[in-house]
Amino acid sequence: MNKVIKLSRNFLLALKDSNRDFTQGNISKAIILLSVPMVVEMIMESIFAVADIFFVSRLGHEAVSAVGITE
Repeated sequence: MNKVIKLSRNFLLALKDSNRDFTQGNISKAIILLSVPMVVEMIMESIFAVADIFFVSRLGHEAVSAVGITE
């Protein structure tokens, strides 16, 4: 249970906007703090792609193919 609490604190800390020196301290904590925003950004980009294909799908298969290639 202690690890879950520690991980959730690190997750919330990664989402906060703060200036940190990642060259000091625990390397695994620094990796988590740097990777969480990138993972969240990739999830948001995937949701955008799905929504884009949903609305473009009304135009036809060719339009969906074009969006799929550009994504």
